Amino acid sequence: MLKLEQSEKELLKILGKRLKAARKAKKATQTQFGNNLGITRQTYSKMENGDPAIDVGYWLRVSAILDKLEAWESVLTENSVEPAVIHAG
Repeated sequence: MLKLEQSEKELLKILGKRLKAARKAKKATQTQFGNNLGITRQTYSKMENGDPAIDVGYWLRVSAILDKLEAWESVLTENSVEPAVIHAG
């Protein structure tokens, strides 16, 4: 199982809460959002609870449904990550 730092767990919880608020603002059920994503209500519920086992593809898809996909464009861009230094062994 993936071992997350506390800050990463907290971020997933925050994202889940934001997702729940966005769904409720659209007056949609977990079942409806899950169906739009092609997942069960139970799996969708895990997203709202910040479960780290949820595939990032579902987060991308729900972002597109909520017209927030452009927010992902800056994730891991050249300017946001320091290049790794590889040492010859």
